[in-house]
Order: sequence, then structure tokens, then C-alpha cells
Amino acid sequence: MMVPMVRPPVFERMTMLYEDDEIWLRLQIREFVFRFASVLGMDERWLASMQNVQGDWRMRHLATRVVFRVLCVLQSGHVEPKAVQLAAQRVLHSWAADAGLQTGSSKLGKEKLVMLGEMIDRKGMSHQRWQDVMDLVVANAKANQEKTKKTMTKEPSSSPIPTQHDSDDDENDNGDEENQKEEQLDPLLLKLVQRLTDFDKLRLLQMVLELALCSDALRTDMVQAAKTVRVLEDDLKQEKKQFDMDDLRDKAQRNRWLEQLDQFRLLGMTDKVHQTQIDLDKVDADIVHRSLSMARQQRDVLVAHCRADPRLVPLITPWDNNQYWLFMDLTIAAAQPPSPQTLALQEPHWFQGVVVIGHDPCDLENNKNDQNDAKMDTDRAWMAIHGLPQLQQLDKWLAAHYQTCSSEEQANYKAFKQPLARRMQYIKLLPEL
Repeated sequence: MMVPMVRPPVFERMTMLYEDDEIWLRLQIREFVFRFASVLGMDERWLASMQNVQGDWRMRHLATRVVFRVLCVLQSGHVEPKAVQLAAQRVLHSWAADAGLQTGSSKLGKEKLVMLGEMIDRKGMSHQRWQDVMDLVVANAKANQEKTKKTMTKEPSSSPIPTQHDSDDDENDNGDEENQKEEQLDPLLLKLVQRLTDFDKLRLLQMVLELALCSDALRTDMVQAAKTVRVLEDDLKQEKKQFDMDDLRDKAQRNRWLEQLDQFRLLGMTDKVHQTQIDLDKVDADIVHRSLSMARQQRDVLVAHCRADPRLVPLITPWDNNQYWLFMDLTIAAAQPPSPQTLALQEPHWFQGVVVIGHDPCDLENNKNDQNDAKMDTDRAWMAIHGLPQLQQLDKWLAAHYQTCSSEEQANYKAFKQPLARRMQYIKLLPEL
């Protein structure tokens, strides 16, 4: 079966300001923060500061806010391992004492946390605070090591994993094992805080965010996310029926009043013209308000879908091994979308387009009979498209190619097609928000 002749969209090669490792760290951090923004208490201002993947994240202050919010989550509720919760409480008490706040109980109250957050936001991260972060991560690592050690000692002697019952040199073996486990700590955690690079700080920030998964608050949020989608979709379905009826009624009435307005003007009936214009203005305002409300409700469903999705997975096209990624728009839930002026300073391909890692599909289409396999393995680049026409063309082109693929590969494409369709729906909604 021949592939229908559908041309791929034109991909723009991206200018990369950082090494791939740092780009991926930034992407992972922003995706995590977006996914759990409500639990972490990250408001629109902080999310917007991370919108540009390659922008200036003002790490001194952003890291303070992210770390502080994770500490707030970890200090209460059920946290496993418990050592992480105790370490988080110690850090919060230390920061509160430095800020001159009186602390009594092991858990800081909401009022004091608000005051502490405002105080530390102004100063940002210091060497001591980064050291506190490293101590927190080390506490988790050691707790996990201890848990692993206990699990190993409970294994029967037939286990392929050595235990304390496997030899006569128990004490020596245990000592060696502890030393080996100490060595297994990430070298970053043994580094002098004064020597931390910007890349190191990003890694630490990612580690702290992953610690938040120790809390039942995030686990509960993950469970509730799918339920939230269903509730919002059901509400939207009912609202859409009412919206269609009200919109049809008002637009029909508007057309009648427009006809009457023309007649009154011809007849010189000034009073009637004035009253009809008032009625027209009111119905126009109702139509605009209703459309805005519906657009926001549709947007809320899209946000819920984005936050309910599991960890991002790319579409890998089997014919060239290109990776197609859809990253989140961190301002999607903002009360007001970014202005055109703000968008002009941003990188829309990261959050309103599709990012591709691999080879330019246009080049591959043009050189199907003359492909250099060695070059295919090495000459991989970051590319992107954005804008509704380009995304629609990508959808058509992928659909045409996947017609000849296996059922398993087609299933992978369908899984990618759903978020791609939501991305296009979101772009259509933007003018109405």
C-alpha cells in the first residue's frame, strides 16, 4: 500500500542556548510544577516565569519559592519515608528562626508559613539554604538505603542477593556494604555548596520536586485528576446544550432588532432608534459574556486533561525514529492569556506547538532514495512548528504515513493524536479567552 502524497509541515530549526542535559532538566521541572501547581500552591506569576524553557528563570528567587512550597507539602500529612518529613520540618524551623519568627510545635501553622514565605521570597536562596536542600535530599537517600538494607536482610538465604546470613564474615560484609551504599550517594550531594553550578542547582531543584511525591497530597491529587476530568466534561456537556439554545435565541433576536433599527432610522423615529440600540448593546454583551464563559469552561477541561495525563511520552515515528513532543503551556489556566506583545517575547513552539528531535522530515521526503544511514544516526537536531495550520498539516501527514504501519504503531499514534487535538483546540480557543 502506497503512502498518500501529503507533504510534512515546514519545521524550524531551534537555536539551543543550553546543552541538552540542561534543556531536559528545565523541561522536567516546568512539567512537574505545572502538573502539581495547585498542590504546591504555585500561582500564575511563578508559572509564567518558567514559561520560556530557555529564558532567565531567576533561579535565586524561583528556587526559593519551589523549595519552600515543597517543604510546606512535606511538613504535614502522611509522608513516607518519615525521615523526609522530619528533615523538612527542621529546615522550615531553621528558616523561620533566621527570619526572626517564633516557632513552637513541630509543624508551622498556616499564618506563620505565609509570613515566612513572604520573607524568604525577598532574599532568595543563599549558600546555607542550598545546603539545607542538599541535606533534605541526603535524608531521603539514606532513608531509602536503610529501607533497602532491611529488605535485603529479610531475604531467605536462597536469594541471589547476599544477606547477613550468607557467610561467616557478617560484620565485615555489613561494614563493606554500608561503605558501598555511602558511595552510591549522588556525587552532587557531596559537593561543597560554594561550588554548585547553575546546572547543579537545577538538578537539586528537580530532586526536591521528586521528594514531593513522598507526600500523600500529591498521590491523592493524581488519583483525583481523572475524576475531575469526568466531572468537568459532564458539566461542559450540559452547559453546551444550554449555551447553544441561548445563543441561537439571542442571535435571532439580534437580527430582528437590526432590521427594526434600519426601519426606525428610515422613518426618523429617534426614540425607537435609541431604545433598540440599547437592546442591541445588551444582547451583544450577553452573547460576548456567554461565549467567554463557554471558552473558559472548555479551557478548564483542557487543563484538567493536561494535568491528568501521566508522564509525558513522545511519539516516535518508526520510519525515521524522530521524537515528537507536546510540552505544556504553563499559562493555560491564567485568568488572562498572554498579550500579543508578551507572546512576541516568548518561545511559542515549546507550549503552543510541537517540538521534534531528529531529522527534518522535509529533507527525508526529498531524499528518500539517497539517505546516508551514518548521517541519520548523528545529525539529529531540535526543530519545532507552531500555529494552527502547521499543526493541522502535521496531523494530516502523520495520519497518511501511519496507514501503512502496524496496529501497535497506529495505537501509539492515536495516543499522541489526542493531546495533539487538544493542543489545536486550545489554539482555537485563545482568541475567545
